[in-house]
Amino acid sequence: RSMSKLFYLGWLWWFSAASIFAQVIPGNVTGYDSTSKSVTIHADTVAIRFTFYQSDILRVDFLPSPATVFDSSFAVIRDSSQTVAFTIRESDSTIDIVSTSMRVSCTKIPLHCSFFDASGRLLLAEPRSGGLSANHAERSAAFVLSAVDHFYGTGERSASLDLRGLSFSLNNETHGGYTNPPATMNINVPFIADPNGYALLFDNTYPDTFDLGR
Repeated sequence: RSMSKLFYLGWLWWFSAASIFAQVIPGNVTGYDSTSKSVTIHADTVAIRFTFYQSDILRVDFLPSPATVFDSSFAVIRDSSQTVAFTIRESDSTIDIVSTSMRVSCTKIPLHCSFFDASGRLLLAEPRSGGLSANHAERSAAFVLSAVDHFYGTGERSASLDLRGLSFSLNNETHGGYTNPPATMNINVPFIADPNGYALLFDNTYPDTFDLGR
C-alpha cells in the first residue's frame, strides 16, 4: 500500500521547576477542549494535543505538565494556515477525533491512543502499558509492533532497507572503513515510514534511540 498518513510528534524540552519529577505518563482523562484546528485531551496533569495540518497529516504534541511550552522548530511549520474539518465523538469510554482521512481513538481510563484510516483499519496503537511518557529531560513513545509492520527511513544506515528488528541511536557521527553497521552514522533523520500506511516524524534535535522490534 502507498503511505497515506503522517503523524508528527512534537517533543517538548522547556519545563518549569515543577516538572522535575519522576516518570510521568497520561492518567485518566479529565476533559478536553478544542479550537477550529486542534483538540487537547487532558489526563490528570498531562495533556496531548492533536492538530490536523491536512486531513491525513496529524501533529501530536505531548505536554507532560500544564507549564510545558514549545521551543521553535526548524524542521516543520509550527502552525497550519489550512483549516481542516474534523469532528469529535465522545462516549463513556472513548474520545474519537475524526477527519475525512483518519480517526484518532483515545480511551479515557487511562488515556491511550490508536490511529485508524478512513476505512477503520488500524494503523498504529499505543500499548496498554503506556505510550507517551516523560522522565526528567527524557521523552519516550511506544507503539504496538504488528506482524505487518516494516520500517524504512531514519537517514544513513549501513544495513538492509527494512529496519525491522534493529535498534540504533540517531546521533550524527562520521565513520569510515567499517565492515559491520555501526550504531551511529553520519546523517540521521528521526523519520520512519511503514508500508502499512503511515509515517512518523519526531520533531527533535536531541539524542534519540530507535528500537524497531529488536
